[in-house]
Amino acid sequence: MNNTNIILRLNTIEKKIDNIDQKLTDLIKNNVIIYDQLKIDHLYKRFIKKEYVLIIIFIFFAFSWNPKTALSGDIGSFPIYRIPYKSIKMLL
Repeated sequence: MNNTNIILRLNTIEKKIDNIDQKLTDLIKNNVIIYDQLKIDHLYKRFIKKEYVLIIIFIFFAFSWNPKTALSGDIGSFPIYRIPYKSIKMLL
């Protein structure tokens, strides 16, 4: 691929992004999408900024994946609470 093809593709992508941005702006102006910065700030302060929410999300993420390569046996059919239980049991 030469430089002119890359430049043409970048220009096409840039036009598509501008088009999407314009459509989003039109939807906000016509009140199809209601954008309220105060509500967004309130949600951020109430949920995302709290440490315990991030900890709960991390725990859910950490124990919801399926570590078939790390553990022996058929763990693909185990419920979510049995995977940490079996892991701890194997370590002890």
